[in-house]
Amino acid sequence: MERQIKGIPASPGIVVGHVHVLRWEVPDVRHRIIADEAIPDEIARLHAAIAHAKERLQLLRARVESTTGPEEAAIFDVQLSILDDRVEHLDVLGIFSTPATAASRVYEIEIDKRSGDVAVFSEACPTLARQIEAGAGDAELRESVNGHVATLTRRIGRPPDRAILGCTHYEIIAELFRAALPAGTPLIHQPDATADAIALYVRHHPEYEPGSNGLRRFLTTGTPGLQNGLVEQFWGAPLMFDAA
Repeated sequence: MERQIKGIPASPGIVVGHVHVLRWEVPDVRHRIIADEAIPDEIARLHAAIAHAKERLQLLRARVESTTGPEEAAIFDVQLSILDDRVEHLDVLGIFSTPATAASRVYEIEIDKRSGDVAVFSEACPTLARQIEAGAGDAELRESVNGHVATLTRRIGRPPDRAILGCTHYEIIAELFRAALPAGTPLIHQPDATADAIALYVRHHPEYEPGSNGLRRFLTTGTPGLQNGLVEQFWGAPLMFDAA
């Protein structure tokens, strides 16, 4: 039985053999979030896959060079140079947060929706918020912060390229995190990031234009009146709350 297939040939001539159908489509690679302890094995698998791909390309290049010449074989040099790029150039983001936030993996999920080129590592800090609320001294807080930064660095294998303070309390001791991380590591501050996001949203939604005659009212479902010293540290001045 004769079967005829129409298409664009890869090269001229008549050949008897197996037919390979080439479909130009993007492979369906599903995104998934893995546990932190599985990351070293995944990195090892990636390195093994890169080594295998390089070996196959080198064999292919040698075969083409022996049959058609070095100029034709040079087409594989670009692919080989891509595989020689260091994996360590991946953008690594460190998140310091409470255990509940780390367990929810909300940062990993939301960042993955927006960018697949960022590796996110979360470090849960179980006692840090309580230490800040209890008014712990700089030495005690510095020891805790240094310990969490060192733990995250060991898990990643190097310091993060950027870091997020994933708890509102941590903003009070941002300078301790800055000192524990390598010099120049960008620190993403929640207050600034939130304010910038709201300002951007308002610019794109003129119906919410706040005008110039606005006022600030602070409401609480807790005890109204003058707030404690911790709130004053956040705001930078004494703060009065009304009942919500």
